[in-house]
Amino acid sequence: MKLPTKCLRLLYLLILFKFPFSVVGQNTSGLPIDTTDINILIDLALQNDPLVKQTDFAIEKLELQKKYVNNSWLNLISVNGNLNELSIRQIVGSSDGENNIFFPRYNFGLGFRVGQITGIRQEKTLLTKDIEITQINRVQRENEIRNNVKQQYYNYLIFRERYSVKRSFQELATVSFNNIEKRFSEGDVLLEQYYQAREEYFNFKVELLNAEQQFLKSKADLELLVGQPLEKVGIGLSTN
Repeated sequence: MKLPTKCLRLLYLLILFKFPFSVVGQNTSGLPIDTTDINILIDLALQNDPLVKQTDFAIEKLELQKKYVNNSWLNLISVNGNLNELSIRQIVGSSDGENNIFFPRYNFGLGFRVGQITGIRQEKTLLTKDIEITQINRVQRENEIRNNVKQQYYNYLIFRERYSVKRSFQELATVSFNNIEKRFSEGDVLLEQYYQAREEYFNFKVELLNAEQQFLKSKADLELLVGQPLEKVGIGLSTN
């Protein structure tokens, strides 16, 4: 016989309610997962992560260094020139002009250092490799953050569901125990039955507190990753 969807969901939640677990490697198909929420959380976590910021600054610094090295070849070029003595005399009117045919009026030269140009090319290559390595490290860090956010997000949803289920039974458990307590005072319930009911009720209250603690911790862990309260993010993760 095929069970109704509500029954299946209740059975799933009761399993979570009863047994300890870790979400790593677990099937999360029964959770109300929203991929849009996950993407928002991942973007916030990337913006909040100090290692990602540090890597971005490092890439920017290397790009500036590469640009500086790329323009440094201009410092290797030297220009020189001079006017010869006879040309100067002619300009000032002290030359007879006959000897000028043997000398140029001026000398001009352009020079550069070939060895240092090769060094610049090698330095650019090393900087390019450093940029590539830093970019690879950034991608690896992004993947780590994505996995961490997803894991914390699943933890949050599971602990929220468990806490919600336990809270839904809180009123029923209180009314049931009060009824047992009243019947015991009237002599309709044996002392052993009363002690058993009281123990079960107190155990339930402890489990409820534990569930609330786990839920709040999972919420705090997720907020630590994204750097903002979930209520401020506004992605529908607040408790009911």
